[in-house]
Amino acid sequence: MIQIDHDRARKVFDTLIQVLRGHHYPFEDGINVPQQESNMPRRLEQGSRAHALFLFWVCYYMRGAIKSDVAFIAMSKLYDADPNFFEPRLVRQRTIRGIQRSLSSVRLNFGITQVPHFLRRNAEKLHRHWQSNPLELFRRAKSYDELVALMKHGGRQSITQFLSAPQGFYGFREKMVSMLAYFLQDAGLIKDSKFPVPVDFHVLRMLFSNEILVSNVGVIQPALASVWAREVTEWYCHEADITMRELCNALWIYSRQVCSHAPANGSQIGSYHGRKTQVEPEDLHWGRGQKDRHGRSCKFCPLVMTCRYGIPSGDYYQKGVIKLRDRDQRVPAQRDLAFLIG
Repeated sequence: MIQIDHDRARKVFDTLIQVLRGHHYPFEDGINVPQQESNMPRRLEQGSRAHALFLFWVCYYMRGAIKSDVAFIAMSKLYDADPNFFEPRLVRQRTIRGIQRSLSSVRLNFGITQVPHFLRRNAEKLHRHWQSNPLELFRRAKSYDELVALMKHGGRQSITQFLSAPQGFYGFREKMVSMLAYFLQDAGLIKDSKFPVPVDFHVLRMLFSNEILVSNVGVIQPALASVWAREVTEWYCHEADITMRELCNALWIYSRQVCSHAPANGSQIGSYHGRKTQVEPEDLHWGRGQKDRHGRSCKFCPLVMTCRYGIPSGDYYQKGVIKLRDRDQRVPAQRDLAFLIG
C-alpha cells in the first residue's frame, strides 16, 4: 500500500524550489537539461511546427535505458542531416528498414526493432488527423486528463483500427504525455501548465527517499507508484501555484546530479540475465572514491533531514522495481544546510 504525506511533500518541494530559484547547490551554475540549446539541431527553426515535431520524435527515447542527452544529440545530428525524416507526410512513406538505417546512422540503436514501427504509424496518424502537427493535440485538449485520453495508446488493435482513430499513439502513456508537454512548454510552444510531472526513476527516487510517498513494503512496483506520484506532483503545482516545468526540473535534475552520486545508491550488478540479474548493495567501505562521491552528494544536501532511504537505480533498471534501502545503509550526512528545510 502507498500513501501520500502532503505535509512532507510541501516541505521537500518548497525546499527544492527555493534551492532552484536561489541558484544554491547543486544549481549554482543554472540547470543542464537535455533540450538545452547546445543539444538542439542547428538547422531547426525555434518555435516552429518542425520544432514541435522534433520534440515529439525525441520522446520515443525518453525511456531511461538511454541517456536523455545522448538521445537529443543523436536526433539533432539526424535532423541536420535529414530534416525530412521529421516530416510526417514524408517519413510515413519510408520503409521500416529505411527508418532503421537512418536511426542507426546516428547510433540510435536502442529500440531499433520497435521505434521505427511506432514512428511511422504515429506519423501517419499525425498526417491523417492532426495536420502533421502535435500542437493540434494541445489545442484540442482542455485538461491533462483530456490530453491523456487523446494520446494514450489504448491497447491491442489492428493497424487499420489504429490509423482510423484520431486518438492513441504508440509509445505514449501518462509519462510520455507529460514529457512532451514539458518539452513543448520549455520551448514556449504551449502555455505553462500545472500538469503532473513526467514520472520516471529519478522522480520516484525523490518521492520515496524523502517519504513523500510512504510504502509498507520495501520493494515497490513503479507502475503503481507512478499513479500516486502524478497525483502528488499535480496537487503541489496547484497548491504552490508553480508550473509542472519548474517542479520537474527541481526533482529530476536534483536526483540526477546529486542522488546519483550517493554511495548508498551504488550497486554491484552481476552478469545480465534479464529480470534475474543479480543486484547487490555496494559495500560502504569508505575508501577515497566513496568519500569523494559523498562530498558531491549527501554532504551538502539540503534534504538531509527528510531523506530516509537510499534508492539505487540498479534495481529499477535491471529488475523493474523500486527498492528501499534502510536508514542504516545510508551515508551519515552533514547538517550544514538543514536550515533550508525551515
